Amino acid sequence: MSSFKNSVEARELRILQSWNELEPYVESVQTASDSNKKSLGFLPASVFANHARRNQLFVAVDKISQKYLGHLLFDLKFPRATVLQMYSDPESRRRGVAGTLIAALKQLLSSHEFLSIKARVAEDLVDANE
Repeated sequence: MSSFKNSVEARELRILQSWNELEPYVESVQTASDSNKKSLGFLPASVFANHARRNQLFVAVDKISQKYLGHLLFDLKFPRATVLQMYSDPESRRRGVAGTLIAALKQLLSSHEFLSIKARVAEDLVDANE
């Protein structure tokens, strides 16, 4: 999957996609996930680094400050991608973070001829289902 662009630019944010770019942000992703278990569910810490190394984690950062704004964690099993977790920092909402993350995923999937994206919210995630 190394043939796709390393980053997708949009407005005032940037989507990081390669391990070299993502590594400094993996702890921020894990912290955001752990702090929002009622909305995102629980995932072991190792999941984030493992997915980042396999190019299955995107992180949105502010272009200027490089501040973490959100992430998209996904699984790739041809011909379908599955969104495992998507998060946008509350202070960054309405800046296009989620839409830009999904657009980056769609670009990646199109370039590798994937057919669909699956996402669902587990019934036990009370905050996410409100």
